[in-house]
Amino acid sequence: MQNKRLKEVFDHFTQSLTNIYSLREAETISQMIFMEVFQFSSRADLVFGYGEKLTDIQSKLISSYLNELLQGRPVQHILGLVFFDGLELEVNEHALIPRPETEELVSLIAETIPQDFSGHITDFGTGSGCIALALKNRFKNTHVQAFDISEVALNLAQENAKRNNLEVKFQLFDLLDGDEDSLPMMDIIVSNPPYIPWQESKQMDKAVVDYEPHLALFSPDDDPLIFYRRLLDISTKKLKADGYMFFEVHHKLGVDCLALAKTYYPNSVLKVDLQQNNRFIIIKNKAQ
Repeated sequence: MQNKRLKEVFDHFTQSLTNIYSLREAETISQMIFMEVFQFSSRADLVFGYGEKLTDIQSKLISSYLNELLQGRPVQHILGLVFFDGLELEVNEHALIPRPETEELVSLIAETIPQDFSGHITDFGTGSGCIALALKNRFKNTHVQAFDISEVALNLAQENAKRNNLEVKFQLFDLLDGDEDSLPMMDIIVSNPPYIPWQESKQMDKAVVDYEPHLALFSPDDDPLIFYRRLLDISTKKLKADGYMFFEVHHKLGVDCLALAKTYYPNSVLKVDLQQNNRFIIIKNKAQ
């Protein structure tokens, strides 16, 4: 690749990625990699730089990234960072890569509660801390607490809090076996828990199954809603009157999750994402 012009290398890079990605995904990934390597601040800068020749160092770096991508490693892990709801977050193999649907969940919460909200928000299964940190960033006067079963994920979340200068209390907690009496009273419960039945792993992308934590991805085949049931049980004791719950759910299990939620809170609502897939459950604990 040395001494070749950027456009030629970019096209080769993109074409190589079409072996495992759609053309649109391959182009997006290529843009992310080349903007990082050449320190372009926009896609327009990338296009204007098509005539540049690669140095030996740039050529070796591009080749290394391509090899990693072709082995299935997610581009977010290669670059080490993602942007989520205006925040720059570090990502690695210890937590899920934040998805656009989860960003939609944050927006849905912001549309539902008042902008001057100052209550207690709790995020269960926080992973990288993306939801908790985004909500703290949007609602400066809130007390945000976030739990996860993984210590390494919590370390990552804490680093992301420092990176963005946001104060969130991260704590170790096993949602299925933890002592619910130790939990505070909460105004808002939010969660994007493991919700993919194990049997679906065979049909999933290699980049997800091989490089993201199974602990955060999969739920039991015989009870894929187990985490939601536990959250609903906890809410009966710990969700304040007029409090809210917001869940991200598997689009194939949205109707089932809604039916479960309605056995606790008849006013539960199922919402679709931007792709029109059943994706979010909203619950309000109406005061008696």
